[in-house]
Amino acid sequence: MLKLIMRDSWINVDLGHILVQSKEKHKPQKEEEHFYIGLEHIEKGIGELCGLNRFEKIKTVKNKFSKGQILYGKLRPYLNKVYLAKESGVCSTDILVFQPKKEVLPKFALQYMLSRQFVNDMSANTNGVNLPRVPTSFINNYLFPLPPLPEQRAIVAKIEQLFSELDNGIANLKTAKEKLKIYRQAVLKKAFEGELTNSINRMKIIPFGEEIKIVSGNTPKGLNDISSSGNIPFYKVSDMNLPGNQIEMKCSKLVLNDNDIKKLKIKIHPKGTVIFPKRGGAILTNKKRILSKDAAFDLNLMGVIPNENYISKYLFYFFQLQDLGKICDGSAVPQINNKNISPLNLPKYSLKEQNQIVEEIETRLSVCDNVLSTIEANLEKSESLRQSILKRAFEGELLDEKELEACRKEADWEPAEKLLERINKEKT
Repeated sequence: MLKLIMRDSWINVDLGHILVQSKEKHKPQKEEEHFYIGLEHIEKGIGELCGLNRFEKIKTVKNKFSKGQILYGKLRPYLNKVYLAKESGVCSTDILVFQPKKEVLPKFALQYMLSRQFVNDMSANTNGVNLPRVPTSFINNYLFPLPPLPEQRAIVAKIEQLFSELDNGIANLKTAKEKLKIYRQAVLKKAFEGELTNSINRMKIIPFGEEIKIVSGNTPKGLNDISSSGNIPFYKVSDMNLPGNQIEMKCSKLVLNDNDIKKLKIKIHPKGTVIFPKRGGAILTNKKRILSKDAAFDLNLMGVIPNENYISKYLFYFFQLQDLGKICDGSAVPQINNKNISPLNLPKYSLKEQNQIVEEIETRLSVCDNVLSTIEANLEKSESLRQSILKRAFEGELLDEKELEACRKEADWEPAEKLLERINKEKT
């Protein structure tokens, strides 16, 4: 439960006392189109909807909701999704609909239900196996910190002000992140045009396939029966996401021995081969990697092999400049074949100039990576700061004495005990 540092005017109350669950149902007489919200439509963490409004034909019984009511997802994997309705409509029966009592501001309750402590406590108290859910009784009996109404208004206003400033900072960080992507591509483009090494006049453009060998992987029958007991990696597309494989492929889930290679007639490709996805949606991820040692890979990957005239890193950065989504064919299942790679315009330089180009690229991209790491760290900190704001708000520490004094001068200020008395009286 939340560690509540209560002010004298605050009181702890069961959540069910101030958020009353609505039981109103929508039973369609025919297929009617309604504004519909499913658990998947609620943006977790900020209490908003994902994307545009959606209208769907309703065929089965749903929960009804109205503007100002709070929708709460009690079922995994959408547990803890919360939305304050800005309209009327229908929603999944796995979404609880709460009508806030007039003694609590809906926005105050919404922010409370987005706080980390509330989310953690709900997550820790689910039951069920296939689709765990938090019992409604646990939600209703959960302690809610109730301050006087003027303090609720002041807290909500301050949360929104601080969140607005935080969101502006996050937007600036994301803009900077996008600009870094553009900068990276600009560095690569200028490098291969010879601008970074003053070698424009010495560049010759050739079709890629004329001098570079293009290879595809293979997945032989019987591969799934092999146990990992060797030192020759066999890579799949998913291995590109393993920790440590961001640039060079250093680890794989499957490793083979010499007997496996001979028995299954698996192709081994040399260290330095640049690999990338060959088919399916993985192409659009634009991942490119370098083999750190001789290895094999499956039929969903393909590669290009360096030779005595081309160094591996040069080919790697050349492919960093390529958008695989534009290279692949337009079939139902995207695919890249030799015919898509061979015609690419490859700038041809001497080995010495290739090494200079790689050095210039890495010097600039190293600075870029350091800036990106700082941006990512600050984005992570921003979420912690958001939760820190909510924590202070519901421990009664967000408002200073001057702000509290202003609240006490409001015409409707009264201790939360009085609010609870009214709620109990109405209930009786």
